[in-house]
Amino acid sequence: MTRSTAARPPRVRALTVQGWFRVVFTVLAVLGAAAVLTVAGLLAAGRHASGDLENGILPAQAQAFRLQGALVDQETGVRGFGITGNRQFLQPYTAGLATETAAAARLRALTGGNRQLSADLAGLERAANAWRRTSAGPLIALRPAGRWRPAGRRARRTPPCWTRARIPSTTCGRCSARRTLTSPRRRRATGPA
Repeated sequence: MTRSTAARPPRVRALTVQGWFRVVFTVLAVLGAAAVLTVAGLLAAGRHASGDLENGILPAQAQAFRLQGALVDQETGVRGFGITGNRQFLQPYTAGLATETAAAARLRALTGGNRQLSADLAGLERAANAWRRTSAGPLIALRPAGRWRPAGRRARRTPPCWTRARIPSTTCGRCSARRTLTSPRRRRATGPA
């Protein structure tokens, strides 16, 4: 052996056509297996999200809409009774109370594990109870005590101020605008009407 043959690195054999086919086939097989695993993982995640949606989110959303409708029914009943004094208009109020109780109980069962949703529901119930205590209850109690009469002809000309009926220390924008328009300073500035 001479020096020149010992210093030469061993020669790498060139790939044949059959060797290239094997390399390409192996790469395609690895990519295909990766694609199958990725699709299987995405399908499992989709099934899990769909199950959460069907078993938790959609029923809770339906109960939340039912609860919202019950609160609107209560307000409608109180407003109808407040305008007419007819106890028949309290039917949506009493039906709304029952629906609210049932929807809140079902919603509480559906969101039992979620602290934030449970706290939101408790806050909503506190607000609804406060409204009944400060607004609906006093308005309903005025009628049997005889301190309130249904709106007559005068009420058609001047709509009632719901804000003042609910919170006596405040006035609504309509009342303050009426005072501004009829104030003596305003009459002097604009001249006789």
